[in-house]
Amino acid sequence: MLPRSLDLGCGDNVRGPDGWEHWGIDIDPANHPNTRAADLTFDPIPFPDAFFQRVSAWDFLEHLPMRAWVADFSGRRSTVNVMVNLFNEVWRVLEPGGVFESFTPHLPHFQDVFRDPTHVSYWVEQTWDYFAHPGTMIGLTRRYGLVADFSLIHKEWRGAHLYVELRKG
Repeated sequence: MLPRSLDLGCGDNVRGPDGWEHWGIDIDPANHPNTRAADLTFDPIPFPDAFFQRVSAWDFLEHLPMRAWVADFSGRRSTVNVMVNLFNEVWRVLEPGGVFESFTPHLPHFQDVFRDPTHVSYWVEQTWDYFAHPGTMIGLTRRYGLVADFSLIHKEWRGAHLYVELRKG
């Protein structure tokens, strides 16, 4: 059996490592047999626990808000911690030792971050301190519902983008 990778926000092109089985998720998935439709602002990742060895988010995280506000039928508003929920979902679908990789435009590269009107969250290098060890802010993120246990294994600037790899603990 081939190892499986999941491409979040795949659009028309499901990406993944050579020699792997590739799966994708998009709000409007391409006509590809291994894609699923989901709005990851609110929807869970539509795959079972520990199904993937690798999950990627290439130019995707900046298209989701950090938080969203929703109202129930009575009009009562509540907050959804979108990124916390997404990181919990990525952790859930990764097998132990699996890798989550991200490629995201980061500040201080203002032109690359702000030129796209569909970018609704902005990442700085220190944002990762809230989501992965040895981050100093994980305790705070846990108070908002983070259960994922990731360790930072690689971080590198590639032009205006930051490439990050996290390993599921």
